[in-house]
Amino acid sequence: MKKYTTGQAAAKIGVSRVALYDWIRSRRIQAPPQVAWYGRTRRFWTAADIARVKSARERFVSRRGRRRKIVDAGTVAIARAQGASWNEIARQLGCAPQTARAAL
Repeated sequence: MKKYTTGQAAAKIGVSRVALYDWIRSRRIQAPPQVAWYGRTRRFWTAADIARVKSARERFVSRRGRRRKIVDAGTVAIARAQGASWNEIARQLGCAPQTARAAL
């Protein structure tokens, strides 16, 4: 049976290693036990552990953590040069005004 480190497990789950550690620390998930390995403690994850956490992942991932829509800075710059407001640019691009502003 193949075993994975916490970093590898986090990559397979689709979250950062830090997020996975936060879930363990806040006891949102039950992690595999720590094992002494070459003088350090490690957690070794099995495929079953990863599948269990992956199924529970949606409960922990907030909508704020999702990536914003990618906006082309050149399009925004041209629209601003033509005198368009941030709200008009956002409406044309289908994004929030702050996302359009952040593109520049």
